[in-house]
Amino acid sequence: MKTVFSKNNTKWFLIFIAIFFVKLSFSMFYGLYFLEYLKYGDTYFYYELALEKHHLMQIDFSHYISQSVLDYQNKKFGFTVLLFSDIVTFLMIIFSSNYWFLSAGFALISSFCVYLLIKKVNFLFNIQLYWLIFIFAFLPNNIFWCSGLAKETLIYSTLCLVILFYLNLKNEPISFKLSFILNLLGLILMVLFFYLFRHFWCILLIGFFSICFIANQISKQVQKESIWFKILILSSIFTIIVECFLPQYGSQYLVDWIEGTYFKALSACNNASFIDILIQPKSLKQDIILNLPKALYEGMFGFGLFSFPILTLSQKLSIITNSFLFILVFWGIIKNKNWEFWQICVISYVLTCIAFTAISIPNYGAIERYKSTLIPILLFSLFVKKFKQAKT
Repeated sequence: MKTVFSKNNTKWFLIFIAIFFVKLSFSMFYGLYFLEYLKYGDTYFYYELALEKHHLMQIDFSHYISQSVLDYQNKKFGFTVLLFSDIVTFLMIIFSSNYWFLSAGFALISSFCVYLLIKKVNFLFNIQLYWLIFIFAFLPNNIFWCSGLAKETLIYSTLCLVILFYLNLKNEPISFKLSFILNLLGLILMVLFFYLFRHFWCILLIGFFSICFIANQISKQVQKESIWFKILILSSIFTIIVECFLPQYGSQYLVDWIEGTYFKALSACNNASFIDILIQPKSLKQDIILNLPKALYEGMFGFGLFSFPILTLSQKLSIITNSFLFILVFWGIIKNKNWEFWQICVISYVLTCIAFTAISIPNYGAIERYKSTLIPILLFSLFVKKFKQAKT
């Protein structure tokens, strides 16, 4: 069986080493920034919580299990906080309970998942390799938030594997072959894992792309390949299915989700990190609709930070990276002449996730973390044609 790093794959091995080295460096910087510069941060909170659980696990594993179940039942912390801390606890068995070794382990996991995706995408789309490496591995916002001991590192790694397994299945006929079954199981497991951490994004992902597939098939049957015809079918089917057959995930579900997260986030964030989006309980639906354009703009580019008199180091870095992102997105839009249906679907999905996340969690710091997992996918969709190379 051919190994991942064969003797004929020296180039790819060096690429993996380069990705890992850069991610390892940023994982160390991420830890130092929060532990030494800010003196606080989620990364250290997760580590201390996991370390406490790890000590309990070493003393009495059955007690650890019963205590964990009790924590989930009593909602000691948020579900994703408890889940992530449990994952970190088990990773301590592999990578050590030392924070820096554990951060290196997260960098290794992320590097390997990104490496596999880059290799697959390069093979299928024949994209210039340096560009693929840049957008999936070295994008400033992404590499900072998705390299160290953080939920975003695992979420981005999961998204990479979701895309990888999907691409494997897309190019393989339905069968009972072991490769097809393993890819299908891998896709299901990664989607479930994604749901646990980003349930709203995952619901959108499943619904959006299932209906995109249906719209694409219908357009083929009626022999109308117009992209606008496909979009019309897509929006019609989506509205009918969600509102008529899945009302629990319809517009009211969205409104309730935004209401629950918005007011909670509003009470937790300070003025220096608040996106100026005002939603009133009495006019909830109207305010959500009116604020969506601003939520998308600020969620994507965060230029509202320019109006603040005093900026932290992380906010200054956000302005630089978001300005760079604005240029890339603008360039990508004007360079695309003939859009493909899948590009529209992916871009729409990413922008929808970012807009509704920004309106439900109006915090610049939070949205920077959240969107860091999606921006590489957005940029790939924008530039997939621009950086295609001629086959030799």
